[in-house]
Amino acid sequence: FSLKPSRADMNGVADVDDPVAEDELEQEHFLSILQAYAYYEQHSLHWIRRQEENFQKLPETYKALIEFEQKFKLMRAAVQANYAFIKELISPHEFFENRKKMGW
Repeated sequence: FSLKPSRADMNGVADVDDPVAEDELEQEHFLSILQAYAYYEQHSLHWIRRQEENFQKLPETYKALIEFEQKFKLMRAAVQANYAFIKELISPHEFFENRKKMGW
C-alpha cells in the first residue's frame, strides 16, 4: 500500500464544506490504516530481532537464568499467525488501493 500527499491545507485542516475533499481525506485515512496493518509483520519481526540482539549482549550468567530462546520462537509464530489473520482482513480492500492508483 502507498499513500499520496494529504489533501489537507498547510495547517493540516481539511475543507469540511467540500464533500469531495472530505471523501478523499477519508479514503486517505482508511488507506493509512490498511498500510499500518500491512507493515505489522515486518515491524513486529524487526522488534523481535532487536530483542534477541539485546538478549545476546547479556552476560552468560544472566542468560542462563532465563530461557528466552523458546520465547522468541513463540513470538515469531504468534506474529506470523496474527499476520495471516490481518492479511485476510485487508485483502478485500486491496481493490480500493488499486482503483486509486489507476485513477478510477
